[in-house]
Amino acid sequence: MLFLIILGSIVAFTAFNYLLKVVSPEKVATSTYVNPIIALLLGWFFWMNK
Repeated sequence: MLFLIILGSIVAFTAFNYLLKVVSPEKVATSTYVNPIIALLLGWFFWMNK
């Protein structure tokens, strides 16, 4: 669990910084709403396919 928390934080932080460099801050702010949905879908997918 600790591994997933650390890895997820690193990936999210890296993606956030990359998006800030590439697109406008308004579009980056939408990632705050999209990321939890993607995390839930990935969690559900891996849970159902274990």
